[in-house]
Amino acid sequence: MKLNENIKIDDNKGTQKESVYLIDMNKKKCRKILENPELNENDIIEFLKSLHLVLEVSLTALYRQLQLRTQKYYEDKCEIMDNLDQKKLIDKTSKFLSNSKFDFKKNIEEDETAQSHKILDKIIDFSRIRHQLIYGYTSGTIRKGIHKRNLIRNKKLSVNELKKQIKKFRIILESMRLYLDCLDSSLSTDGKEHYKQDYLTDDFLPDIDEIQ
Repeated sequence: MKLNENIKIDDNKGTQKESVYLIDMNKKKCRKILENPELNENDIIEFLKSLHLVLEVSLTALYRQLQLRTQKYYEDKCEIMDNLDQKKLIDKTSKFLSNSKFDFKKNIEEDETAQSHKILDKIIDFSRIRHQLIYGYTSGTIRKGIHKRNLIRNKKLSVNELKKQIKKFRIILESMRLYLDCLDSSLSTDGKEHYKQDYLTDDFLPDIDEIQ
């Protein structure tokens, strides 16, 4: 996904404007959908699309903010934003993990490489249903000569799958909050908390047991 933003390079708040709008808009959309007493297939489709947007825009904005704060020159910042906007979410995350230094201490028992693979696998798994929604699943039959194959409508469009996606979403954000906490940089603790509040919160979602 390429995120087009009206960005003021000399104003750090300007870099967040469009991203914050997209994040807030889709969070509100998710909340509103889940207020329905009974969720139909269209509700589930719209929810899953919006939830994916929340994750992708949030992580992209976080990576952008972390990289921009280390650059002094206008040209360098423009190049960073162009490069980020042209990459897939999994590639952006992989670059963030490989280019950053972390001080996990005793927070993580496994080594950094294992943890990196875990979060990347989680993002790939979470994004899989988005690709299915984009390319579509339908019912019917494909025939070629004497051969035929029945197509079954995507079985994942259910409330149970919606709940699974929420759980995956929360696990990814929890992992990213840990990475941010352990990030070895000049960013202050308050600065990290600010970024977590802006980009890594899941409090807009209800408890899974409350979803019917």
